[in-house]
Amino acid sequence: DRLGTIMRTWLDVFERPRPAFAVRDREVQTDLALGDLTFRLRIDRVDQLADGGVAIIDYKSGHSPVAAHWFRPRPAGTQLGLYALALRASQPDQAIRAVAYARLKAGEIGLVGLAADAQAWPGVPAVESRKSLPVASWSEVESHWQTAYGALADAFRGGAAAVAPSGAAVCERCRMQALCRIRGGQDEPDDGDD
Repeated sequence: DRLGTIMRTWLDVFERPRPAFAVRDREVQTDLALGDLTFRLRIDRVDQLADGGVAIIDYKSGHSPVAAHWFRPRPAGTQLGLYALALRASQPDQAIRAVAYARLKAGEIGLVGLAADAQAWPGVPAVESRKSLPVASWSEVESHWQTAYGALADAFRGGAAAVAPSGAAVCERCRMQALCRIRGGQDEPDDGDD
């Protein structure tokens, strides 16, 4: 019953008001090469938009980072960018016009996304309307992702393993302190009395 209520709310509030579209693909398996690494990805959903192009949707039952965080030096929410790059690589002539996280959590049903233009998905901010982003067009969005994610892949492939959380909030929510290398020996030494 709970899942049915969540889905009905999602459909009524976020799907029905959209301009015409058709679900083109679900659970699309694809690969993406970044530098020397190849990533196997599964895109939750790809919608064909009636006026051309596609929208990529990733379902989340928890946190979905806001679009501004996708463009940080240490980006959050990389899935949508990776999916867009993979779809672009496999179908270079396909216009990607929107990417969105569908947050399906009781009491927090929502949509977090970015669109190439205002007509792609009303309710999802278009790139040109987001003056705080370091990009001004959809081609710049994809170029930014290619560069940023390529650099991360190259660093990983090169053995970069620095402990560098993206912010203090990450450490506050983490439950892995016993394995953490952040404090680097700042704990008191074990005196063996336990």
